[in-house]
Amino acid sequence: MESNQSGSLKLADHLTLCLMVCSTFLYRMFILPRFAGWEESDYGNLAMVRGVFDSGFSHFDMNHMPGYYALGALALFITDNTEVAAKAAALVPNMIAVFGGLWIGKKHLGTLWTLVLWFCLTFQPELALYSTSALREPSYAAWLILFLVCLNRKSYFLGGLCVALAFTVRFEAPLVLGLVFLWAIWFVSKEEFLKLVSPLIATIAIWMIYCQMEHGTWQFWGHAAAVNVETGLGAENSGAKWGGAGLKIAFQLMTEVLPWRMGLGFWLCTFPGLFIGLRNESLRWLTLTALGSLGVWLGIAAIAQHEVGHNLYWKWMYPVVFLLSFSAVLGLKTLVRPLPKPIQICVMVAIITQAGWGFQKETVRQMSRSQELYAPQVSLAIWIEDNIPEGEAIILDNIPACYINRYPNEHQLISWFDVPTHGEGEFADYLLSHEVSHVLWFEETWTQAPLVAPFLQSQQVWQSKGVTLTLLEEDNAYGWRWFKVSYP
Repeated sequence: MESNQSGSLKLADHLTLCLMVCSTFLYRMFILPRFAGWEESDYGNLAMVRGVFDSGFSHFDMNHMPGYYALGALALFITDNTEVAAKAAALVPNMIAVFGGLWIGKKHLGTLWTLVLWFCLTFQPELALYSTSALREPSYAAWLILFLVCLNRKSYFLGGLCVALAFTVRFEAPLVLGLVFLWAIWFVSKEEFLKLVSPLIATIAIWMIYCQMEHGTWQFWGHAAAVNVETGLGAENSGAKWGGAGLKIAFQLMTEVLPWRMGLGFWLCTFPGLFIGLRNESLRWLTLTALGSLGVWLGIAAIAQHEVGHNLYWKWMYPVVFLLSFSAVLGLKTLVRPLPKPIQICVMVAIITQAGWGFQKETVRQMSRSQELYAPQVSLAIWIEDNIPEGEAIILDNIPACYINRYPNEHQLISWFDVPTHGEGEFADYLLSHEVSHVLWFEETWTQAPLVAPFLQSQQVWQSKGVTLTLLEEDNAYGWRWFKVSYP
């Protein structure tokens, strides 16, 4: 195996890695204005980043952990644009993770195969798209990769700090690294092991104390775990049936979603790559982390049991694909090495071409999906900012409300969760008493709008007690209707 394990990389190697990362950055910048987000969470994160900044870094949402939001809020010291700050808190860590991943690749794979790894890390759809949106996963993956870089350099305390920071972004980090810690117990010194785990233990304790003081519970994982179980399909089953359904979902993710997202050839090469990585002492840390990440992803799926096409799995898959990409390239290199040179080239070209075709198709699909479902809601929010005076009450939720709250403002935004009405007459009274000027109605039940005002689902004009709602705009793709309110 071509390697540079015995020493540091040369200056030329670092310059090569920097050129690769710069090209990845340019591709991200090409995508950024064309991708309108993964889901509602992207826009909720804008409001949460602004909330952390406005609270003076004293209030953090327990369910989402503080790491990403603190990083985004820190960026607000540089720019007052919350959208830029929140996306920078994903894009910059992704660039760091790509550099770290390629650095490890250069040490253990050689230049040619590092280029193949660069191809995977640059163009894989989730790694590319979610790094240009306001999501936590890129910063989480960055801390995991930096952890592995530190272990490559035998910097156990710095590695432990990276683990602690990964935990502050996603609380399953200790589970992901469970295999690493078990291995470390037996194969590093007691002093090195304590350096590795002590920052994480201290961080968990601090976060539990904060949650007890701020949210009244030390079980910071409780609500988030319960929500995934309650909203998943698994809530309909019990016992052996529930377990079987969970295993089926996990199997489908492993055999359908992963090869679809990684490319079939790379996916097949992942298995020998993992086996080889476990046998190679210098690659064992990375391989155990990849296996832990894969196991937790599949485990969450087996418990929550959302349908296999649910886009939550795409987001949770982000660090999995990042780590498995290395194993895939390692496996490919090992498998083709005994072959004659012309056949090696043909196999490489075939696998990269097939993966590239899949990457392009899925990237375009998700970009189109974001433009169809989420971009119109952003446009509506911008229209509201430009045309409705601050101070007017609006029943507004979801992406438009979160986007408007990316800046401090005086808009009176009323959530459907706060509209305590039953029936058309009471709804009219509520609008009148609060002097609501506009109403945004959603057809999704979880928004509460169909439960509070089902009568707005199809009418162009609705009237009750002299209050009139006139439809201004509707979007059938996502399912929302925008009304103007007038009074007698």
